[in-house]
Amino acid sequence: MLEGKKGVSYKLFFLISFILLFSLSLIQAQEAVSELIIHSPIADFEHGRVIEFRAESATDIDGVHLYFRYEGITEFQVRSFEREEGQSFFFLFDTSQLPGLEFEYYLEAQKEDRIIRLPENAPTDVFRVIGESVESLPDIPEEFPAVKEEAAKSRFRLPVSITGSIETRLRDPQANPGDTKTMANGNIRMFTTYNKNDLGVNFDSNFRYTNTPYEGPKNMDLSNMFLSITKGSHTLTAGDININESEYTVSGLGRRGMEYSFNNQKAYFHVFNVNTQQPVGFQGFGFPKSQIGILGGAVGYKFFNNAISLKAIYLGGKDDPGLGGNVGFDSFTQTRKGYVIAVVEEIMLFQNKLVLNGELARSEYDGDLNDGQDALADNAWRFGGNVAAGIFSFGGNYRHIGKDFNPIGYQYFTNDKKGYDTNLGLNLGKLALNGTYAFTRDNVKSDPAEATTNNNNLNSSLMWMVSDKVSFNFGYSRNKQNTSFLQGLIPFSQDNLTDQFMGSLSMMLSGAANISLSVTNLDMSSKNNPQMDNLNLTVNMGGSLRAGNFLAIMPSFSYSEMTNKFMDETTRTYNTFFNAELNFIQQVLSLSFSGSYTKSEGGPMTNSNTFNIMGNLNLNLQKIIKVGNITLSLRGNYNRMKMATITNEFFTLMLQTDISF
Repeated sequence: MLEGKKGVSYKLFFLISFILLFSLSLIQAQEAVSELIIHSPIADFEHGRVIEFRAESATDIDGVHLYFRYEGITEFQVRSFEREEGQSFFFLFDTSQLPGLEFEYYLEAQKEDRIIRLPENAPTDVFRVIGESVESLPDIPEEFPAVKEEAAKSRFRLPVSITGSIETRLRDPQANPGDTKTMANGNIRMFTTYNKNDLGVNFDSNFRYTNTPYEGPKNMDLSNMFLSITKGSHTLTAGDININESEYTVSGLGRRGMEYSFNNQKAYFHVFNVNTQQPVGFQGFGFPKSQIGILGGAVGYKFFNNAISLKAIYLGGKDDPGLGGNVGFDSFTQTRKGYVIAVVEEIMLFQNKLVLNGELARSEYDGDLNDGQDALADNAWRFGGNVAAGIFSFGGNYRHIGKDFNPIGYQYFTNDKKGYDTNLGLNLGKLALNGTYAFTRDNVKSDPAEATTNNNNLNSSLMWMVSDKVSFNFGYSRNKQNTSFLQGLIPFSQDNLTDQFMGSLSMMLSGAANISLSVTNLDMSSKNNPQMDNLNLTVNMGGSLRAGNFLAIMPSFSYSEMTNKFMDETTRTYNTFFNAELNFIQQVLSLSFSGSYTKSEGGPMTNSNTFNIMGNLNLNLQKIIKVGNITLSLRGNYNRMKMATITNEFFTLMLQTDISF
């Protein structure tokens, strides 16, 4: 453990030395961000009908907006998508307002202060849609509201929203006598946003209610609370915040606490005080308890027209997982304490075509304050880069983590590890080739009391956009892993090798129909355990068919075959699934149902057949109550399973009410 002046001098020397070292050599690449709006472009339409735009996101976004324009106007109009659930959104577009048979559009989403568009280069690149009609078309309006005004209008919402669900079992033969017959869940969300001149205020909170809580939580709980005040380049936030600084200090830490940051795109300053464990309910809001708090900060600056940036990071604190709300921890868990300092730099040259990156960190960590042992100190470092030239890109990274390196900013951290990874890409427009290879090894110092694991992972893919309606994908991956443990009279060794080939074909027949087909062949083998040698073949075929807003059907079929090469035994599985929705009265009365049938063949005692069908009769009262929405659903489920000579079947019936205001 470092103590006194010697410890302080060591830390200061370490920080100054590596700031100078990194300023001359090591560099940090721009963080690769992949945030996509998943959307099947509309290709055609029939004038006068309603088009349903749908979009999903691979990341948490605030919402999706449609920007469109047509003949006679040059400025894009904007409309907001409705959130269906999670990160799924939809918008119903009435084409009777269009004066022509052609329009173009793009999608836009916002994540905090970043804008995501589809196509990526929108509004330069847009989707174009061609329609048909046998009726006369309306005149082109003479005036349109400004995009910003219409966007603000379409995004306006009351600062309070209430959602809830009440479910009552009418018939459930599998229910236990003590089970709750009626289950109720709901959320009360209070939020507001204020922006004027340079001042911005954002408040968001959510109170959750359930009459069937897990053991520990209360019926009413605070599931989310966030307050942000921004003035120019200054931001002060409190509540549930996310801290991201570097790979070896803290990254992706979503906890409750407070933070202040200054960022004018050249100078960067950040201080924070957050919980290392996530408390439950109303606990831990604002200033964390000293037993589970991390206090840290970062200072950064960009040089030479933002080509070089340098950042120094420090954080330290105590960590008692038993005081948090994390599953798997109990009061027996020991209290931990430590700190970590790091220097990160990044350089981007030739319009980001050449990117290099690096980080060096040192930690001092005591995993148990009650064991009488001193804290241990060690280093971790990484460097890498990427080159992009026209259609070609290549990059790689190397990492080394010392045996005693352990930052306090992570709940779990794997040390005594080294490895490297490389990537290669070739983009020829409609044809794209990509490949990656990664190697990692733990127990770098070969401690005989510890197991040693080596991992080799190879992945390659080919994507061919035959047309805007047909695409083909092919992939190959090879993963090899072996673990050895030399302690004891009988050394332990375990290994596995996986080879996988995958191909898929997707065809968008029209805006209302599509078909997809995929085939996967997986070969798994092991030298030390040949009983686990298996060969797997899987074929999937699916699609969707939509008849306007009246009927939507999504069927799929899959076949899988698993052969144990050691025993020469084969198991075959057939699965059919369908999902459909029938609208009797648009947005008022509908019937949705899904069903599946699975047949497994592996031997007389393992053969099985399973049939399941679920149906919902939904009555939507939105058009009647005008403000908010109430949906009444009668839900039924029938399940029948037969294995060998045993048959089991049951039927359940439930009544559900969903409300949203």
